[in-house]
Amino acid sequence: MGLKKDFVYVGGSNFLVFSASLINGLILPSYLSYEEFSDLKTYTLFLSFVGLLHFGFVDGINVIYGGLTAKDVNPSIFKEQHDFFILSTILISVIAITCSVYFGDMMFILLALSIFPLNMQSFFLSFYQAIGEFSIYFKCTIITPIINICFTCSLLLLNITDYYWYVLGNLLGTILSFVFLELNNSIFKERIINISIFKNILKYRDIIISGIFILFGNILFTMYFDVGKWTTKLFLSNIDFAIYSLSVSLVGFVLIFVSSVNKIFYPYLFKNQDSNSISQIRVILLLVSAFSIPFYFILDFIVLLYLPNYVDSLPITAILITTIPGVVVIKSIYVNLYKIKKIEPKFLFDSIVYLIIAISLSVVSFLIFESLNSIAISFSISIGIWLLLPLSLIKFNFKEFSKELLYFILFFYTFYELYYTNYYFLIKFLVFICIVLLLNLVFFRKQFLQIFIFFKL
Repeated sequence: MGLKKDFVYVGGSNFLVFSASLINGLILPSYLSYEEFSDLKTYTLFLSFVGLLHFGFVDGINVIYGGLTAKDVNPSIFKEQHDFFILSTILISVIAITCSVYFGDMMFILLALSIFPLNMQSFFLSFYQAIGEFSIYFKCTIITPIINICFTCSLLLLNITDYYWYVLGNLLGTILSFVFLELNNSIFKERIINISIFKNILKYRDIIISGIFILFGNILFTMYFDVGKWTTKLFLSNIDFAIYSLSVSLVGFVLIFVSSVNKIFYPYLFKNQDSNSISQIRVILLLVSAFSIPFYFILDFIVLLYLPNYVDSLPITAILITTIPGVVVIKSIYVNLYKIKKIEPKFLFDSIVYLIIAISLSVVSFLIFESLNSIAISFSISIGIWLLLPLSLIKFNFKEFSKELLYFILFFYTFYELYYTNYYFLIKFLVFICIVLLLNLVFFRKQFLQIFIFFKL
């Protein structure tokens, strides 16, 4: 399957994710109180740690099947791996649900209920991403947002404002997505789970070991991207957390489409690991993702019109949206290269280093300036550091570093110059599109023209 066709599949599913995010990010804040919206975002913040409870098995599956095709997969071996994981996940879920019910905390009950469907969905999606089966990936990932949209709209019509109902809607979508994957997998047809699989647990040790570094690296990686939210959650009020979370959600709207490449590039990079190809892909992704930043001016117009209570989120959004090129390259290329090059321990080490940098910048900037803007700026700086100075992956090239640094300085300078003008939002949008086009042609003309060849447009 070609890269363009893969991009269409994943981009199509991301359109529905975008629709669900639009409802959750723009409509819900106008209906829910600051407290309820803050609780909803707190749940999603904690949800990232649910992945810890597969103990690296999902990441191990991604590693061992990466670069293969469906024809290369041994059905009986994959069936055994599936049965082992589903039984172990049931056991972990039962323990977590029992403990959360005993303590009687609604947030942790919801998180415990999320363990089984979320990790099982991750198991299948990680597998299909590794072997490049994006048609199945697409069919699965459209289920959750469709259910979420229908459930959320029903709750809004019924004027229900308790956050946990909206969590249950998302949970229902994840459950149905997993059921679809379970009933429609193309690798094995036997539906009966082999309970005796636990008699030889040690045979799965290698999968867990190969994935454990990726697992902890991913957790630290997620914490790295959530440093701003954690700083706000720990040191500021629920209102501040709701405002900052909305800013992150607004950036997420734009990032959804650009991040489609993150899913499709893993199998592609397996076949193009030489330094020249990686350097070319890296620059191409920077140039493509740069065109997402002008969409800030459209978000600005929407928030001013429909969410006047969240106007304070706009300056934060204007800062965070500039991180999109860096986020796309880090997630689509850097993280995938750690897996492909089999240097998972270095991924863990590098994630720790960059997390320490992000936390240090965030805490210091907050202690000095005590503002949400300072937290957003510190996060943007930390993204820039990882983008331009990736440890363990790409050799430092002063000429390329200087060229990219100058590109981004001019890029951000012109963006913020437009940001502070009083022009109509559509004029700002179109003008900055032209500026991005001009900067791309001036600094990276060759790579920019290769975009059309690369995606076979």
